[in-house]
Amino acid sequence: MRPISGTTLGVGGPGGAGYSGSTSYFDPADRDTAILDGAAQSSANMSRGGGPTMLTINGTFSGVPISLDYGATLGKVSFDNDTDNNGSADSAGQLAASWHFDHTTSVAAGKDDFYSVALHEILHALGYGTAQSWDDQVSGTNWLGTNVNAITSGTGLVDPGQGHLAANTMSTSWVDGAAQEVAMDPNILEGTRKHLTLLDIAVLQDIGWDVSIPNPGDNNNDGEVDQLDLDILLSHYGAAVPSVAFGDWNRDYLVNVEDLNLTLRNWTGSAAPVYSIPEPGTAAVLALGGLLLARRRRR
Repeated sequence: MRPISGTTLGVGGPGGAGYSGSTSYFDPADRDTAILDGAAQSSANMSRGGGPTMLTINGTFSGVPISLDYGATLGKVSFDNDTDNNGSADSAGQLAASWHFDHTTSVAAGKDDFYSVALHEILHALGYGTAQSWDDQVSGTNWLGTNVNAITSGTGLVDPGQGHLAANTMSTSWVDGAAQEVAMDPNILEGTRKHLTLLDIAVLQDIGWDVSIPNPGDNNNDGEVDQLDLDILLSHYGAAVPSVAFGDWNRDYLVNVEDLNLTLRNWTGSAAPVYSIPEPGTAAVLALGGLLLARRRRR
């Protein structure tokens, strides 16, 4: 954390890269061949096996023109610790009064959610709005990528500053399927939390990342939400768990009725589920219709 002026909560982006070296040669032709071969091997190595191109470095080495591509080798993320903009770092108490640090609880009114800002800046470090592969998909304020255009129009989707999606762009939360402002527009309201949305993920795919999107409820990630997934969820029902692999689909670090409802809402199994919900001293066997009826009554 460091002092960041104005209303900016965080800053993120990819790390830089450069080149240097020395030569020892007798034949200029051999030297030039070796330089070009070294440049090609460096580009292949720095791409790290795929993903977005962060930047292309163009220059010369011993008079030989070279071009080097590099991928997501490293990143940098900073968060504001000068919330009153007086030029010095805040105390722990001041930070706690401004930032909401606990990602397992709802965001307190008047506070900035550290989880949401961290998610946003880490995505910048992965090339979102900062990589050459991002620039290749942007034309003015339009997005050209096929994954995005498969789910929504790319027209006017990019912020005029070309480093974010347009302000107030809405999509579907990957966590709970609810309508939500995208994680990667340029602002966030106090007292709110943002998760990844399907649109954020489509952009990551368009710039070169291989992103797998499990269907909420698919605990074993086999493409189906069925009895196998329900059994996994129920075996951890009521427990504090660290992962969606155990059924915590709304990311509140507890497997409960909200996760069960998400699983049933996305059910793809051939038969209606029959299950027992663990209760202190008893177990109730419910069918899907019974659960939905109970939900209507509660509403």
